[in-house]
Amino acid sequence: MINKIADSVAQALSGIQDGSTVLIGGFGTSGIPGELIDGLIAQGARELTVVNNNAGNGDTGLAALLKTGQVRKIICSFPRQVDSWVFDELYRSGKIELELVAQGNLAERMRAAAAGIGAFFCPTAYGTELAKGKETREINGKHYVLEYPIYGDVALVKAEKGDRWGNLTYRMAARNFGPVCAVAAKHTIATVHEIVELGQLDPESVVTPGIFVSQVQPCCRAAIIPGVSLVHDNLSGGQESLASLAADIKTWGRALGFDEVGIADTGLADAEAGLTAWLEAGCHGQMDYMYKHGVKRSRPEVLVPGTRRVISARMSYLPDAEDALAVLGDPARAYVSRYALGRDYHKVLRARLQKLADRIAAVAPHAARVFVDSAPVMEVALAEKAGLGWRGKHTLLLSRQAGSFFFLGEIYTDLLLPVDAATDAHCGSCSACISACPTGAIVAPYRVDARRCISYLTIELKESIPEAFRPMIGNRIYGCDDCQLACPWNRFARKAVEPDFAPRHGLDGARLAELFCWSETDFNERMAGSSIYRIGHERWLRNLAIALGNAPSAEDVLAALERRREDASLMVREHVAWALRQHDGPHVQGAV
Repeated sequence: MINKIADSVAQALSGIQDGSTVLIGGFGTSGIPGELIDGLIAQGARELTVVNNNAGNGDTGLAALLKTGQVRKIICSFPRQVDSWVFDELYRSGKIELELVAQGNLAERMRAAAAGIGAFFCPTAYGTELAKGKETREINGKHYVLEYPIYGDVALVKAEKGDRWGNLTYRMAARNFGPVCAVAAKHTIATVHEIVELGQLDPESVVTPGIFVSQVQPCCRAAIIPGVSLVHDNLSGGQESLASLAADIKTWGRALGFDEVGIADTGLADAEAGLTAWLEAGCHGQMDYMYKHGVKRSRPEVLVPGTRRVISARMSYLPDAEDALAVLGDPARAYVSRYALGRDYHKVLRARLQKLADRIAAVAPHAARVFVDSAPVMEVALAEKAGLGWRGKHTLLLSRQAGSFFFLGEIYTDLLLPVDAATDAHCGSCSACISACPTGAIVAPYRVDARRCISYLTIELKESIPEAFRPMIGNRIYGCDDCQLACPWNRFARKAVEPDFAPRHGLDGARLAELFCWSETDFNERMAGSSIYRIGHERWLRNLAIALGNAPSAEDVLAALERRREDASLMVREHVAWALRQHDGPHVQGAV
């Protein structure tokens, strides 16, 4: 009788030899066979070559294996992530070799091993450092690189269910690379959350047939988190387990780079009333997206049916940059809102939130959807209910620990998690933010008329900026931070640790005249991956023209304006003409 169920992890791994090539399934921190990796550490095989999508996260799992010194070489696609400090240290000190392989190539090279293909031509790496020293060939006018298979002596994979013949099913990110590793190795060992009887697996659901599996080892359902290893036993403990899970979610969130995570219910009746009144007053200007989704914005259970709780998270974004007040005080330099100096934050937050949602799912399967503030979500109201802070008079969220220089994101989930208590407001009689607004956009405490806000005028408004506001805009070319800079609570603002938020292209204090010289190609190339990219080159020039009109009448300022007097864009020409008039000299004659 065929029975591939191992007596123990130690028994399953006992045959691994020094110098083996070990293929490890999973993707990032999801689907990593943590029990098998821990077992391999205990088994002690050395001089290993490890193949995985990345090079470990935090201090557990693959990172823990690297830390032991048992690995001589790693073959992967993403060796450097925010939490890859173990690999970083080993690589920089020359203690580990790295073969960098494009993600698709990595999978295909293992598939080639499984298919018995000697080598294959692939276009992916042509013209890059990854093709160095490899044979290339032109086929039908296209260039290719010769790639060789990656064979494994053993594969370690994590599956969902298995039977005694070794047939495996997977769920979520465990499907990534695990099945590929299994077919490319001479010997495959799999952990499964459930052993089922023969015939109980739907043949249509089997991803890895038993012919490719050597041994199967049952394991507990656990979440493998950098610095954390917890088992929840499928939340069989009811409310007690849910409370424990809620605490773990906050720990995992911090491990992923969030400063704070809270949990709220979906009741937003008061916020909905305020939003309705604001919209009826027309304070949203051209931001039609604020009302086109109707009540979906204020009723999470309508936007995502089945939502019972909202997990809210914040991440600090204040970069190590030129002093904001110093730049604002120099009218020849361009002021860009501090949140937009680096790469677009939407992708960063969305990816981290999805990782958090996946980690939760590894413990408690749930229906989840992640959002960042561009979505139809009342992020401030939800964060307030989740205990992350209170709404300030400038309408932004304030935290006693971190001020307001942070991003917010959410996970909508059907898990009935315990909610956090809301935080008391602490603005008191302070009105510094209201007084600081250059255009008087904070028309009353807790109420902003977007039509007057510099952030709206320079980012959301698609047409000419009204002349009445132009002198007030000063040198602000993308957004405005004045209300935050004036807020006393921002003495507690935390500097960002996320590298993607660091300033790019000197935008934290560049000269206006220099930026105004950028061509559309320059703009598109340099602003790729930035929030600023979305306004386009025309509005970029519009905003800069206003700032140049407010700048001192220096030679470079006037020359820059003169060069765009006959710009192809009517809107740009009009703003340039206005700017030149502000300098009131002979250079304005004949302006259009």
